[in-house]
Amino acid sequence: MHDPQGILAQLKASINSLSAIAQESDGQQFLWAVEFDLEQAKKFAEQGDVYNATGCLARCASALVQVVYALNERYFVNDKGSMRGISSFGLKPADFALVS
Repeated sequence: MHDPQGILAQLKASINSLSAIAQESDGQQFLWAVEFDLEQAKKFAEQGDVYNATGCLARCASALVQVVYALNERYFVNDKGSMRGISSFGLKPADFALVS
């Protein structure tokens, strides 16, 4: 888009970070989801249910990505390019987002 006055850039900058309240809420919600899904994954694994165990682990990974976004006060839009975004964040676990 052509935006010679920089109006879109100003609007984008105003919504680039999460409020402290939203950040805390998102982080807590997703950490709870990780804890819940890990318990479910363990139960499925003990039953030999590989399909559902791996599904739970995938949900854990997705929730942890969203926690990292919340900690860095960034909006999580979708999974496409999310790891590339995390690779530039200041707050993240070591080697969390290895992107070449």
